[in-house]
Amino acid sequence: MSRRRLIENYLTVLPVLYKTMFKGLPDCSVTKLQMELLYHLKIEGGMPMNYYGKKIMVSKPNMSVLAEKMIEEGLVEKGTLENDKRVSTLKLTKRGGDFLDEEMTKFTRHLLDKLSVFSDEDIERLNDIVKEVQVIFSKLKNVN
Repeated sequence: MSRRRLIENYLTVLPVLYKTMFKGLPDCSVTKLQMELLYHLKIEGGMPMNYYGKKIMVSKPNMSVLAEKMIEEGLVEKGTLENDKRVSTLKLTKRGGDFLDEEMTKFTRHLLDKLSVFSDEDIERLNDIVKEVQVIFSKLKNVN
């Protein structure tokens, strides 16, 4: 398959995924980027702020604004590295963790409802496809 055809397929699949899976999601009081940050903080909190900026693909200045807003809301707290006090770290607060858990529960229920139309075989096939796509696209991690 040609690279141009892959681009065309990519551009047609993403809107279909969004419309079929994510349309009608329960309202959330934070943005998609904020949810991504909360998720990464839950998995690996305490890392430098620029680490999370790279994870969610946000520039350093925008990451600072994003973090400050979430700190003000009590979802995130700022700290420093033990061996280098100049480096700002981010950590999920109890409130942030509870909020994330609640939102993830709503999100999961919504998606499980959408996925209920698929057979077990369809789900296994989709899981295999997604794993394969992740492996292939992981090659782009170090490409800028």
